[in-house]
Amino acid sequence: MKRRIKYSEGGSKFIGKLPIGCKMCMRGEKMVLFMGGLCELPIQCSWYCPVSKERKNSEQIFADEIKINNIDGAIKEAKLIKAKGCSFTGGDPLRDQKSTEETISYLKRLKQVFTDKFHIHLYTCGKNFTRTLALALAEAGLDEIRFHPAREDFHRIQYALDLGMKVGAEVPVIPDQQNEKYIFDLIEYLDSINVDFVNLNEFEMNDPNFRALKKKGFELEDGTI
Repeated sequence: MKRRIKYSEGGSKFIGKLPIGCKMCMRGEKMVLFMGGLCELPIQCSWYCPVSKERKNSEQIFADEIKINNIDGAIKEAKLIKAKGCSFTGGDPLRDQKSTEETISYLKRLKQVFTDKFHIHLYTCGKNFTRTLALALAEAGLDEIRFHPAREDFHRIQYALDLGMKVGAEVPVIPDQQNEKYIFDLIEYLDSINVDFVNLNEFEMNDPNFRALKKKGFELEDGTI
């Protein structure tokens, strides 16, 4: 069955329905909580990581572009920008027990202050994701979770299903044969377990990663920034 390709407010192409988190981000309605630039250095993304030198390998938390030391800073920023939601990113907000506990604590507090209408989504590679953690995040009020898993962690995505949150994957489109196979295998797996969505992002070249990309033979297309 052919599906009609639609265009978002930002010009992106999509089929079906956009996740709520995407709609809100396009409208500028979400605060971004960067929960430190540390991660597990997963093989599927560590070599092209686009995180800035200032943030990478640091435990410093940012609410949008503002350094914060506690949840009060995040609440202040959310109020200042009149945020209707928040995204947790990094690094990986679930990289270890300390960061996971901090993430869940922030999540709970944001829901308490701004009510359940405050939409929260979270990004993770899923390496440390378990059924117990999935339940803890759901009980804390997480609305949406997005995975960028290594092949051996595909099965962990299933732990988040049937807990009330929207579940999907978000990966960059890297133009090589190996990654093309990874994407198709991931999509087939996601389809088999009936996840809600998959986002395919533009492959990003920037100051932190361009040397690694050039070593692998990648070049910017003419006319791009």
